[in-house]
Amino acid sequence: MPDTGDIGVKVTGMKELQAKQEQMVRDLGGTPMLQAMKKATLLVEAAWKRSLGAYTGDEFSGGVDTGQYRASIVPDIADRDGQIVGIVGTNLAHAPYVEYGTKPHWPPPGALEVWARRHGMDEYIVRKAISVKGTRAHKNAERAFNDNLDKIKQYIGDATGEIVKK
Repeated sequence: MPDTGDIGVKVTGMKELQAKQEQMVRDLGGTPMLQAMKKATLLVEAAWKRSLGAYTGDEFSGGVDTGQYRASIVPDIADRDGQIVGIVGTNLAHAPYVEYGTKPHWPPPGALEVWARRHGMDEYIVRKAISVKGTRAHKNAERAFNDNLDKIKQYIGDATGEIVKK
């Protein structure tokens, strides 16, 4: 058998590599990612607000009646344990019912009184219709996000690329 001799391997630069990786992780919560998330949340906010329809006389098609729902849609960026999180939402109690709809149910008396009066309708008739049909889901927020997903990925990808190049 031939003698292979001693083979040795020397690895250098591990401390520097580890320091670079740790810096990249810290930078993921830094300015480039914050800017990307800000652009993404503003994009979704604008798309969501644009997607809201108007009362057409026959059907309430999305959210613009008094403008309260549209005005309540706001973006926010938060740092959650070192991760940048973008949120676009509303604090209105009825927002989930607009987004996801409801199963048939009887709304409490008076809950729709002002809305029905504003639209020249009898509140009981509206409540009765909801008890039979429920309310339809509008999915404006979901569409606003999904329609812009490629652009959001591009923003995040560009920010990540900028961080890696450092």
